[in-house]
Amino acid sequence: MSDISDEDGMLSHARTRLYDEFTKWQANLLSRHPALQDHIRCIDPDALEGTIIPLPSLFNEHTRLSLGISELACAELTLRRGQAHDALEKLRMAIREYNYKAKFKRNHVRGQHANTRAGSVLQGIKQDKNQAVELYRRAYSALLRLGLASDDESLRPLLDNQLFMKDPTKPAELGDNRKEDPWFWQTERVCSSGIEDQEWAVESKIIFVLEHAMLSGISG
Repeated sequence: MSDISDEDGMLSHARTRLYDEFTKWQANLLSRHPALQDHIRCIDPDALEGTIIPLPSLFNEHTRLSLGISELACAELTLRRGQAHDALEKLRMAIREYNYKAKFKRNHVRGQHANTRAGSVLQGIKQDKNQAVELYRRAYSALLRLGLASDDESLRPLLDNQLFMKDPTKPAELGDNRKEDPWFWQTERVCSSGIEDQEWAVESKIIFVLEHAMLSGISG
């Protein structure tokens, strides 16, 4: 019972801190860009996951121009690129880890208790993979709205049937030579040319922290 109470207390503290930081960020954004007033809503601390985040990617290009937030859009584009590449790296790590531990489980784990424990570990890795996929897709969608070309080679749509890698230790089977690893195993992180509004860029990272928190269960 004590452990449950401690966990609830930590969760409540995390939500409160996130709410406070998000509120400060939103107030700062409004002070810099009063034209956003009509697009900013009160934040419900008990429903952070339902908050509308007034980032530039929320608006089309014409509206961004009329609101005077084109430079902020450039800053978000740079941050979203980094977020997308970070998510892909987490995805690659999760796939590698899952493959390794699944193979170890098949070859070495025996007994009901050990199998149950190993299964729980694999389930946790699956959750990490799913969070990385969701985070990438959010970042990619925002990037498209911010002007990323749909035929960009470094960042592409991530499909459910692409979430794998070939096992280099497994003997090749018929047809394997025609089966390639998905595109994200070859993509490289693109270096940024800089962000116009560095202060806003630093402060806006709270939004990406919020997204991570929502995906990892703080909102629950």
